[in-house]
Amino acid sequence: MGTQSQTPLVTKHNMPAKHKIPPHCPVCVGDLYPTEVTCSDCGTRIQSAFEPSRFCRLTAEQLQFVEIFLRSRGNLSGVGDELDISYPTVTRRLEAVLAAIAPPGTHVPTAQLPMPSHPSSSPPPAPSLALPPERSEEERARERREILEMLDRGDITADQATHRLQEL
Repeated sequence: MGTQSQTPLVTKHNMPAKHKIPPHCPVCVGDLYPTEVTCSDCGTRIQSAFEPSRFCRLTAEQLQFVEIFLRSRGNLSGVGDELDISYPTVTRRLEAVLAAIAPPGTHVPTAQLPMPSHPSSSPPPAPSLALPPERSEEERARERREILEMLDRGDITADQATHRLQEL
């Protein structure tokens, strides 16, 4: 008679160490995709071809940048201060992250982000945040809150906030 092999039950208590998914195949540098997930409570395993998160494509340095960017609530000057890098370097790193997480075949245009201005200088033109008409009122409300938060943090001037709010 044939023998049946049983996979031992995997629980969070005996789960092997977790490793980060490598962004590319170490042999041919092709894209990798996960094929199995396991429940840490009951050990159920599901095998299929799963779509990995686009954030899995980020290098460790890019992931650190994203974490700092989020902690700084998108304030590029704050990111530069924390990483001790110039504003143009921050914008280049942000563009690299955007390019890395963009869906395949998507062109990511280079952003023309304004340099932080001195209070006595004239404000840079505000990039347009005009929303397409198909956006819901909930999305417009979220965008209004984000603009007001940017104004509160000092990321944009009152004139820029007014212009962006009028575009909504």
